[in-house]
Amino acid sequence: KLPAIVGSPAPLCYFVVLTAPAGSGKSSGGNVGRELVPVAEYVVDGLPIGSGEGLVEALFDMVTEKDADGKTKTVKRQNKFNAIVNIDEGEAMTALGTQTGSVTLATLRSIWSGQVLGQANASTERKRIVPAGRYVFGLTLALQPSKAGYLLGDVSAGTPQRFAWAWGTDPTIPDVPPKWPGTLEWKSPPTVTGVPHEMAVDPVVESVVRLHDLNAARGVTQADPIEAHALLLRLKIAGLLAIPDGRQ
Repeated sequence: KLPAIVGSPAPLCYFVVLTAPAGSGKSSGGNVGRELVPVAEYVVDGLPIGSGEGLVEALFDMVTEKDADGKTKTVKRQNKFNAIVNIDEGEAMTALGTQTGSVTLATLRSIWSGQVLGQANASTERKRIVPAGRYVFGLTLALQPSKAGYLLGDVSAGTPQRFAWAWGTDPTIPDVPPKWPGTLEWKSPPTVTGVPHEMAVDPVVESVVRLHDLNAARGVTQADPIEAHALLLRLKIAGLLAIPDGRQ
């Protein structure tokens, strides 16, 4: 997680939109990524977009434990802390977001910010509460430009600002593809299950972030709403690039 430079610590939850015309290979990127860096067994991978409740539920499993009297019982507990969501068609998320009573987009916004997940008003059997910062989600969304209007139109709620947007075509792709490198020999750094490691941020970067936030809080500057989370997004990307490079 990123330290509390401004406000509270932030997990490295990362959402990306890959936008390009149909047939340009948007969806294949995730499959290639899995071949290059296989997903660890403790990661819930390949989750389709579903209800907000379903995203939370994916972190839970039935486990056996003993109560105060030493009796064995089966209960549902969070035993997963990392998940990857893949959305091949942006229309699926649009459909969920426009359903009456849907909390999918609200849940995604909470996930990106590392807030408490779940519903306190659910029944005892359905109650699933995940404490703040006890998870990291990655989300990829393949989206045709003509279908991006709904997501971009949700600026007031803060949804599109939480995504990194990338264009899915590249005129510099060589005629002859490079040699396939095979699986990259990289392993995630050792961690204690469910306990996030707090990364260090360079003091110069911290000062830039603090000054930006101070000016916004004082009303000195007013950022374009679509760029409201730009600095935090850049910090997340920097952290995610530093970890494979052996730096925390």
